[in-house]
Amino acid sequence: MKISELTNKGTLDVLLLGVEEKVARNNSSYVVFQVTDGVETIFVQQWNSVAEPYKKEIGCVVSMTIKCGTYNGKKTYESLMIEVTDKPTDAFIRKVPVDIMDMWTEIIERCNNMRKDIQPIVLQILMTNKEKLLYWAAAKQMHHALYGGLLYHMYRMGNAADAVCNTYVNLDRDLLVAGAYLHDIGKLRELNTDRLGTAEYTIPGTLLGHMVLGIKMLDEVKGDQNIIFQLEHMIASHHGEPEYGAIVRPATAEAMMLHELDMMDSKIYQFEEVYEKMESGTLSEKIFGLNTSVFKN
Repeated sequence: MKISELTNKGTLDVLLLGVEEKVARNNSSYVVFQVTDGVETIFVQQWNSVAEPYKKEIGCVVSMTIKCGTYNGKKTYESLMIEVTDKPTDAFIRKVPVDIMDMWTEIIERCNNMRKDIQPIVLQILMTNKEKLLYWAAAKQMHHALYGGLLYHMYRMGNAADAVCNTYVNLDRDLLVAGAYLHDIGKLRELNTDRLGTAEYTIPGTLLGHMVLGIKMLDEVKGDQNIIFQLEHMIASHHGEPEYGAIVRPATAEAMMLHELDMMDSKIYQFEEVYEKMESGTLSEKIFGLNTSVFKN
């Protein structure tokens, strides 16, 4: 049985990604399990419970009996029983739908063909961080929050950036693609990602955020200072508006386009995630990241 097949109550094997203890309104403790079946990731509550006995089972495949419900129009999950198994984890790790090494090879080949004032800057950062980029998640819970999610986001952004320059011919193609590859590079320091693809915020990530950390990473690189400056601006402005986390608003055409491409990829990814759980002709519940319900035709 898969998570998507749960209707009322069922027992299924899932990978335990995380355990967090919380306190209810009546001051009783309860536990929230983060679990995945390899396709979908959900949070499951267990009432009147504490986290400590389960922490040693993080990273294991567990057999969990789950009861489904609804609260404020959203689906909820309650754990009635959890038991550790000895099943291997490989089949339960959520990974991106494109081969990771294929993406890496394509990105590096694209960088090798960039002009000489941009190429060494991008390659220094990518090659220095290759090991992490091959599995790092792009977020804790939102878009691309899975094994290889950051590289997948970079890969699709780079492809979209390259394609859009065929229409908007005055854009600096190499600079825009470089910005697509590096705009979220600070997430390598903002997040810690384990080999299951589960991410948690670091102290620098919490206090500074991935934009500041990404700019600091570029400051550590030797290269054309004008290009570094423009890439730093693209990092600082890729959220578009200060109320959405941008340090500054986009002040170049490439920075503005990078912001639009980032918004597009993050939203389309969320549509893709929701569509995986839906049947044709149905309407989803309201999706937090999209602020609307989704219809699948």
